[in-house]
Amino acid sequence: MMTQRSWLTVQVIRLLATGLLMAATFAGDLRPAVAQDSESGVEDNTYTGPSYGWSVEWDEDVWEVAEENNEDDSDFLVLQTLDGETPVAYTRFWATDDLFDDPEECAEGWEERIADAEGNEDVELTEEYDVPPAPRGGATATYTYTFDDGSGNTHDNVEHFQCQYIEEGGPLLIVWIFADEADFEDAIPLYEDLVDAIVIPEDGGDDDGQADQDNENVDGEDEGTQDDEGTDDEGADEDEGTQDDEGADTGIDGPSYTSPTYGYTVEWDDDVWTADPDAELVGNGTEGLDRLYLAHSEGDDLFSGLYVEGKVAYDGDLDDCLDEEADILRNDDALTDFEPYEDDEGDPVAGESDAGGEYATYLGEYEDENGEAYELLWYVECQILDDNDAPVIFTLFTSEANYEDELDLAQDVIDSLETDSGDSPNDDSDTDEADEDEPADDEEPTEAADDDGDTDEDEPEDEETPADEKTAFG
Repeated sequence: MMTQRSWLTVQVIRLLATGLLMAATFAGDLRPAVAQDSESGVEDNTYTGPSYGWSVEWDEDVWEVAEENNEDDSDFLVLQTLDGETPVAYTRFWATDDLFDDPEECAEGWEERIADAEGNEDVELTEEYDVPPAPRGGATATYTYTFDDGSGNTHDNVEHFQCQYIEEGGPLLIVWIFADEADFEDAIPLYEDLVDAIVIPEDGGDDDGQADQDNENVDGEDEGTQDDEGTDDEGADEDEGTQDDEGADTGIDGPSYTSPTYGYTVEWDDDVWTADPDAELVGNGTEGLDRLYLAHSEGDDLFSGLYVEGKVAYDGDLDDCLDEEADILRNDDALTDFEPYEDDEGDPVAGESDAGGEYATYLGEYEDENGEAYELLWYVECQILDDNDAPVIFTLFTSEANYEDELDLAQDVIDSLETDSGDSPNDDSDTDEADEDEPADDEEPTEAADDDGDTDEDEPEDEETPADEKTAFG
């Protein structure tokens, strides 16, 4: 039995929505010309873009194909929810190299294009809805607006856009969902299932659709997928969405990991860290990304997450590595602030690591769906492998209060790094205890984080939170 509205009302709204495919966001020749003879990418309940090779799969009990057009070096597909079902929604996929230069421009650019469409008024960017996080390296935006159909009737609509590279610096895949405001919240889980099913080919894209390096759930129920994403992505995501191709190698072997693509290894204490095989990536995208995700948690309480990644990027430039990895973190739509983390003297907590790499620390402020703000510290360290091309990137996220303890635990993993030649960049590094006794300008300072993490002004400065009593962040 249908709920919320009658069958007739659903059909009226569906017809209005169909008209909006042309009248709203496709105004100004933004929609590919209707084509009859272009190659089809649809096979049963899957679509593979003939031009760019990405694909998506959908539930035939929920979605049906409303339109397809693959001419002029673009892939274009529209799915609609089945007739007679609620919520009424449309999801559109458009892979193109002609519309926007980068994901940020894409996500932000739709506001003006919606506003320019005839009948649309009061276009506003909104953060009201709990939408999926941006894919790693991508961007998202959600807009509300009022549409006047010309007969005296107005309709409150919502459109959410997700933009990501198919190839680094190249074509973009734009995915967006349209629904009436009354249906949009119910349509989000259906849309999320679609974006989770997106696959970017291994020879294109800097990551899969949901593999985010963003921790979107800080209550510990989700172990911060990097996505993507992600996820998480990270989750990710990234996240967390599409993982390695079926049959791809895994580098996880008990409490150790060997990068299938680059041959470096790391080890960890399995009483502290837990590897997530679902978050692992192998040779993904044009950068050939290998990813390992480790979580430090107790029950449902997450204390920190650590990503270990290798990829062909940055041409051996450590500064570029840190800058661009920070940009990836900064793209999280849930962030309200992101800046370099500073010690008590106002100096950035950054410098040269013991292994000869470079590190930097960032403070991010997030806001959850209830409007509650919380902070995370991100520690990013880049090291260059023997070939001076593919870096290994360690990314730790945790709370400010737990930063010192969690960085010590992460440092044990970082110090275990060995290249495929058997060399360890950390062989000559001092112990953590020696670092504390003999601080140097280029070592990772932890005292500032300890001070800032102290939430009781009356507590003695030297009183630390025992590791077994630390509070999960969020």
